[in-house]
Amino acid sequence: MRFLLVLVLALLAGCAAIAPEQPAAPVQAPPSTAVASLMQSARADADAGRLASAAASLERALRIAPNNVATRTNLGIALYVSGRIAEAQAQFQAALRILPDYAPALRSLALARASAARQGLN
Repeated sequence: MRFLLVLVLALLAGCAAIAPEQPAAPVQAPPSTAVASLMQSARADADAGRLASAAASLERALRIAPNNVATRTNLGIALYVSGRIAEAQAQFQAALRILPDYAPALRSLALARASAARQGLN
């Protein structure tokens, strides 16, 4: 009986020392200088109403850093505002595959889906 108690205590102590396996959330590295410059250029173009140029800058940034969720989401927004809703949805979904809880992409995807439904594009 005492042996069984010691065994159970040893097993419980071992369980406490081993944390359950949890997937690590992807961490977004700060953008490189080139990506930051392209994002800044895209922001200036978007503010000036040059959405095609903004989208082109963001696409170039994604060729450098394809897993940057902020860049993907911003590209999706530029595409959405340009009326390219299906392409925008694809960018939001790609961002969410990388970082599933990324709130800006979640909100933007919801808006794009609602807009597509209103326009009968689904």
